[in-house]
Formats: sequence, structure tokens, C-alpha cells
Amino acid sequence: MGIFVDGLSKHAVTSYDEISKVMSIGEGNRSKGATLMNSESSRAHTVIQIEFRQIEIFKGKKAQKLSVINLIDLAGSEKAG
Repeated sequence: MGIFVDGLSKHAVTSYDEISKVMSIGEGNRSKGATLMNSESSRAHTVIQIEFRQIEIFKGKKAQKLSVINLIDLAGSEKAG
């Protein structure tokens, strides 16, 4: 049934401030370390999925639009050519 990410958590938010708080918590959980190319190189793969839902009720019927954005940071990717 698709990709499985161990330890993945899902957080419902309704404003940019709430998104920022959740992103800050995630950033604090990442491992970082210095390399010759980058003083704060990521030591952990990071997957962030942002799901936008727009729900409308029109004439008693529910309509929903869905957009999904996947942001992926691969550890050590600064070595990629």
C-alpha cells in the first residue's frame, strides 16, 4: 500500500503559525554535523508531506479539493554530482 515511514506523525493545522511550530519541532529532531562542504550537514533523511484540503458545501453537497506536496531532504546529498 505504498511507502511506509517508521515513526511518521501527522498533525492537523489551520494556520501558518501552527505549521511553523510543527516544522520547528521536526527540525529539532534532526541530526546534524559538520562536513568539509557544509557546517550543518543533515545526518538524517527527512520527509515532509504537506496536505492541503479545501472543503466546500454547496447546495447540501460536499466538495473537496486536495493538494499534496512532498519535501524530501536526503542526508549527505551535498556530495551528489
